[in-house]
Amino acid sequence: MNKKIVIPAGNIFVILLSLLLYAVGALDAMSRANYDFVLKNNMSHQPNADILLVGIDTTTLTKLGKYPFDRSVYANLIDKLEQGGAKVIAFDVEFYTEGANPASDKLLSDTLSKYKNVILPVHGDMESDLARATVVQKGQPIKAKEIVKPIPMLAQNANLGHINAVFEDDGSIRRAWLQIDSPEGKFPSLGYKAAEMAGADVKRYLDYPALKNRPKDEMYIKYDANVLDFEAIPLYRVLNGEIPPQTFKDRVVFVGYTAPGSDQGTTPVEKQMNLVYAHANIASQLMSGEYVKYQEDWIEMILMLLCILIISFLTWRLRSIFLSVVATLVLSVVLFVAQLYLFSSSNNYLDLVYAESGIYVAFLINLSIKIFLETKQKNYIAKQFGRFVPKTVVDQIIASGEEVKLGGQRMDITLIFVDIRGFTPMSEKLEPEQVIQVLNEYLDVCTKAIFKFGGTLDKFIGDGVMSIFGAPIPMDNHPLLAVRAALEMKRQSAELEQRLFEQHGLTVRFGLGINSGPAVVGNIGSEGLRLDYTAIGDTVNLSARLESNAKPGQVLISPNTYDRVKDLFEIVPVGEIKVKGKELPVMVYEVMDEKREEQGTVEAAAATEGKQ
Repeated sequence: MNKKIVIPAGNIFVILLSLLLYAVGALDAMSRANYDFVLKNNMSHQPNADILLVGIDTTTLTKLGKYPFDRSVYANLIDKLEQGGAKVIAFDVEFYTEGANPASDKLLSDTLSKYKNVILPVHGDMESDLARATVVQKGQPIKAKEIVKPIPMLAQNANLGHINAVFEDDGSIRRAWLQIDSPEGKFPSLGYKAAEMAGADVKRYLDYPALKNRPKDEMYIKYDANVLDFEAIPLYRVLNGEIPPQTFKDRVVFVGYTAPGSDQGTTPVEKQMNLVYAHANIASQLMSGEYVKYQEDWIEMILMLLCILIISFLTWRLRSIFLSVVATLVLSVVLFVAQLYLFSSSNNYLDLVYAESGIYVAFLINLSIKIFLETKQKNYIAKQFGRFVPKTVVDQIIASGEEVKLGGQRMDITLIFVDIRGFTPMSEKLEPEQVIQVLNEYLDVCTKAIFKFGGTLDKFIGDGVMSIFGAPIPMDNHPLLAVRAALEMKRQSAELEQRLFEQHGLTVRFGLGINSGPAVVGNIGSEGLRLDYTAIGDTVNLSARLESNAKPGQVLISPNTYDRVKDLFEIVPVGEIKVKGKELPVMVYEVMDEKREEQGTVEAAAATEGKQ
């Protein structure tokens, strides 16, 4: 299987899969969870100091009696807050129906008429006659079928702000409609109206572009405080005069339910938050001039594609799976830290869920392809070389990670050619079965000697053998190992020679030729049918010529080999011989034995190389 095709195809699949996940919003739930995490971990827990809550808590409900309270309670509260100098009073308490005591309704209306800084809540009815869904038109203000307002005597004497919550698919409130449209005109949100009346520059928030697939005038709420962060006072304590009036001086006071189980909703920073705190968070955000900017889709997609390319590159560049895993985790963590820093420094939110998913999908797909190709390559190498080289050499080839290709490379090697002298006369006198048995025994001696010293069994040539030392794994001392292997063959064959002579009166001995030098080594043949790992070149030819000139029992070496091993073996010059393909005669040497003082060193070196 061609890596140049499989790897790009695999990564194209990763890109298409990631784009598909992005297009269908398959990971949107994770995106919301990630946004909540970033938001929650960037809270300052310091809301605008001008905001104060007066809460209808459990103690207030106990002390004031049955709820809903008589409207005179709110009239009294407004007077108390106004006497303290409150700048804005925003009620998150509904007054949609007439109270049990008309006189109290009149009292509250009269109280409202005295002040111009009180906001009462309204509610936009978003449902059509046929469906219970809100139709959202991208870039257009959200439209309400009608506005549910306080009873007329109260509505006409107060400022109005809507308290509609924007619930997402998971039921959480992450965004707010700063204003909604209706047949009666536009109504700002309670938090927006409170911030505007407090003097904040809020109109610029209406000029921001619409959020992705969302209506105009909608923004992300930057929850900067939870219920414990706001300064909150129980309503009954204000009524009892327990709070110094200056506490309310120039403050924006929100009045709403703070008792557990009353008017609560899920937010990114708190599972059950009394929604008066959500309005307070909106006002605090607007008064502080903060705006959460959600980055464009194209930025997210480019980052996702970039991450896929980076991980794909690193997975193939780093040969170790452990390092690939580390690189993947490091990139993932770096992106996450960058996301936190970007939000904390500039309120810019970049959704990295799809980029992070691209990282891990790319890693898993590329790792799977890599493991598959490497396993296939290892199996191919084991099949290709397992019969011709020791297992230790096969393991080294696999560990090198280099692909076995058709063709070859120039390497410095040593070659041994071995031929059985006297084989033809023997084959004429013995039965075919006996010939094969003797031949196998002699070739077994050659093979074991070659493997013992880390050589490669190139091929059997009739009753002869060709072997390579120094390839496919390079060895600095391949001439030494080759000569050592040749002497091993000579010694191990002595027992066979003796037995053959005793049984059949025949003498069969090895003739060996050894040469060192450069040659082209590699797989040669038909890539689709059969490849043979072999060596070609003048170095090979000379080795074969030396073997053909060797007498029975002789180990002949070339000058190239002689120069490299002359200090390690007992060698005698034979003289110059004329070989085919050479214009000038070649000096030939015969290896007699190892030098005794070097034997220990040679054996140690050979053993070491044989294990590589």
